[in-house]
Amino acid sequence: MTADVHGYVISGSTWILDGESGDQLTIGPGDKLVLPAGALHIEGDGDETVVYIVATRDLRPFNEIFKLRPADDPERSRRCG
Repeated sequence: MTADVHGYVISGSTWILDGESGDQLTIGPGDKLVLPAGALHIEGDGDETVVYIVATRDLRPFNEIFKLRPADDPERSRRCG
């Protein structure tokens, strides 16, 4: 992620793992999550569909802002550390 991201959960639930602290946070309907640019995190894999709104002030196309990078990608290390 190369921009601050705000997410608002509409339905369903999942968890987010903070890559720095190791804390796991469960989020569900009505919860808002703010992820700073470059924050290492993992979204949980659940049994139900999770619907949420995602917003950022970045004007680039969605696929550029939310590009997934493999662990050995040097760009990932530069942005996250």
